[in-house]
Amino acid sequence: PDESSVNNNDSPDRSGLSQRSNDGDDGNGRHHSLSSSDVEGNQFSWIIKELANINSKSQMKELLERIRSTDFDLSSFKDMADLDIPIIILMICKDRWIGVGQFYCPMCELTFNNSAALAHHRKACHEDKDTPHEQAAIEYITNMILRWKIEHSVNADLGPKYRCIFPCPVSSCSYMVNRANSLSSHIGSSHIDLVNIRSEVGTFWAMHILHARRTSRLLYIKDVFHDMSGSLCRSCNDFIGKDLLTVRQHSNRSHPHANLEGHNYIAANVFIRTRWMSRGIDDSEIEEANSDLTHEKSNHITQKDIQEVEKSQPIEPRSDDSVDLEARERRRLNEESLRRNRSSGVLRTNERTPDSRLHRDRDDSSSDESEVTGNTDHITSLDLDN
Repeated sequence: PDESSVNNNDSPDRSGLSQRSNDGDDGNGRHHSLSSSDVEGNQFSWIIKELANINSKSQMKELLERIRSTDFDLSSFKDMADLDIPIIILMICKDRWIGVGQFYCPMCELTFNNSAALAHHRKACHEDKDTPHEQAAIEYITNMILRWKIEHSVNADLGPKYRCIFPCPVSSCSYMVNRANSLSSHIGSSHIDLVNIRSEVGTFWAMHILHARRTSRLLYIKDVFHDMSGSLCRSCNDFIGKDLLTVRQHSNRSHPHANLEGHNYIAANVFIRTRWMSRGIDDSEIEEANSDLTHEKSNHITQKDIQEVEKSQPIEPRSDDSVDLEARERRRLNEESLRRNRSSGVLRTNERTPDSRLHRDRDDSSSDESEVTGNTDHITSLDLDN
């Protein structure tokens, strides 16, 4: 059961940039940008059409050359906040561009042939080496710092307030997590179209292309980087996923005791707020956030070491609130009911070979432990259904 829920409307808006309005929100935390006629105007409509038809690196480069050589009327964007301007138009206004390619630098226009060369470049030429690529690109374009602040109503220490969050770069998807490898796995299984196009142009421009194809609109910062809700694993206070199901999946993989009969999945609902900050104005908060990110990275390493040790050790019996001590008795009562029904000739409609679902009757009362471990898969599925 969740330990708490956070009212997303109770937290005041303290963002340095204007936040998204309710207009165009799909109800799932994803804001869909306004139509081209509302903001961009007809002078940018050709960009949307060409973006939607791009399939190669050369096509993307040619389009950017055309955009950069075109004289646009930008007067209507002069007094607008960065979050209210499509990213491509924002790049025109600020003359800050991102390179085209799978291994692009998010803080200049350079691209590289492999990830090792890119990592060496970021380490040698740029101060910020750890910010996720697409986030770093947005920070470079806006010349601001984005940090994710965790808010909750749990009366307990849940670890660092600022975390590194990886939202799915597909604007129509609500998936988010604080693990880069989990996001990569999600993209590989759920967004094959993104995988295919990013190998040509890189994830940053792939976001724009897929958004243009799906909505016939230009992509805004707030279409991907916006406030969202999530769930924090209370077993480690480290993992954050988009919901309780994601935390359950994490627990089954990372916490051995979660696979035992009667385990209660304990998670805290959290609200993840985008904090846009400016150097020279928000230096104290930037310093606090960066300190928390360093702490979070240390926690990742510590938790990984703990998990490796736990996987190699016998699981100790637990009697705290993470265990439902009556689960074993309920399971045995259910099995006895199945046996009685079977002996009297009563079958469930979905029960073809009921005996295979039951523990074998044994005279040896010491078989309790083997009964529990032998039925682990069945136990886990029952617990998930509850």
